[in-house]
Amino acid sequence: MHSRIVRRTIAAAAVAGALTACSLDLQNPNQPTEQQVTTTVDGVIALATGLQSRFAQSYGNFAYMAGLVTDEFASTPAALISISDAEQGAVAPGTGIADNVFNSVYRTVRTADDVLAGSDALEAQFEPGTRSGLRALAFALKAEALGEALQSYQKIPIDTSSP
Repeated sequence: MHSRIVRRTIAAAAVAGALTACSLDLQNPNQPTEQQVTTTVDGVIALATGLQSRFAQSYGNFAYMAGLVTDEFASTPAALISISDAEQGAVAPGTGIADNVFNSVYRTVRTADDVLAGSDALEAQFEPGTRSGLRALAFALKAEALGEALQSYQKIPIDTSSP
């Protein structure tokens, strides 16, 4: 009986050791790296689709901040305390209402820059009309995002090419 328990314990330890020895450093296919996205035609097109979503988020943040400042928006009774407090002019540090605009605007600008860089690097692989459309979208949304930043802040960085 005792030797059976010892053998089972040793077998369980061996199985546990074998399971922990495998590499769990796997790449998430739903979260490709920047290198993977900007070096393929499909990746750049997908990035341009994501750019539109990024711009929509930045525009939502911009409209929300502007609405709070001008009292055009009101919070619902079940709103977060920070939103209700913002209506009263008491915004707690770290709420991020103004930070959200800045961060989302520059995420949009960075994504637009990546679309432009990818369309340049893969110029020979794109159909001319597709490349032209991607570049027009990237330039337009980058300009719109920088316009939001200009309306929100006194000074902003325009040259976004440096890291």
